[in-house]
Amino acid sequence: MFGQSNLSGFTGLFATHPPLEERIRRIEPNWDDSFLSKSRSQGATFGNEQVSGFASDADFSPQDLGSQDVEPQSVAPTSSELSETGKQLISQLPQDLVDIAREPYSARFIALQLIFDGSEVQREMIKGHIPMVSHAKLLPWLDYKLPTHLRLPLLELAIPALKALSEGQKNRLCEVLRELSQTDNHYSLGEWCIINLLEKQLIAPLGFTRQNKTLKQLEESVHWLLRELAWVSHSEPQAAQRAFNSALTSLGFAEVTLEPANKNWRLSRAALELLLQLKPVQRRQFVKACRLAIESDGKITVAEGELYRVIACFLEVPEPPLTVTL
Repeated sequence: MFGQSNLSGFTGLFATHPPLEERIRRIEPNWDDSFLSKSRSQGATFGNEQVSGFASDADFSPQDLGSQDVEPQSVAPTSSELSETGKQLISQLPQDLVDIAREPYSARFIALQLIFDGSEVQREMIKGHIPMVSHAKLLPWLDYKLPTHLRLPLLELAIPALKALSEGQKNRLCEVLRELSQTDNHYSLGEWCIINLLEKQLIAPLGFTRQNKTLKQLEESVHWLLRELAWVSHSEPQAAQRAFNSALTSLGFAEVTLEPANKNWRLSRAALELLLQLKPVQRRQFVKACRLAIESDGKITVAEGELYRVIACFLEVPEPPLTVTL
């Protein structure tokens, strides 16, 4: 399952759509090409396990996120708070599924299950990636009706086991997920969230990003992501505009007219890549603004919660999952 043959590497995952540089320039026309540092950053590293709701109880401090920026008004949640949120969500999952997620070999099935759209095409593809000896144990779970608010918690539960895979196996898993997502020629937000969360957690970056830019310098990317988030959060134009404005003003930007959603999630990935250049304190401010937009109507949908998780994870800001309105 997911052997290392026929691998094209991480860059191959993007072979079917425009290169990252081209996608970035669509959002930030004045991009100065200063994206990745060729040398390793001397700053503090960030453990991705701190981003999920399943962090260990080991303490970490706001200084781990970048001591050069101080934001006294904003206190990062403690790892115990994050892990408690995760435990509450895990308790809602069947124990057999939890066991599958915690073992590296079977944990890969969890990602496939979450991408599965119910079609026979995908069922056969997934079946082909699972050894015969595991069919009886794993394949019946394709028809299990997992509550939608538990999709990402289940995936995040599997991530520690998936991190134990070889680099080739990690790349191959992400490649297979992309192949599955392309079977219906529609890249949905749900698929985007699963794939991008996994790629962020599993795939080693091609370099190190200089985190020295301001929100103002990356204004186009800020507007892009907040616009998409506002439309995910609200179908009614006036409500979407209010959510968009509340997020913008919290970041010190002027209110502007909300444009229609682009719904190009590959470009949204490029915008996130750009926002990784923000100073740590400004990345936290941006994530906080996203939460303001989501909570502006007093309820949180699964789509909002999943998009928020991916944004926080991608920008390396430790946040517990939002409580979805059921």
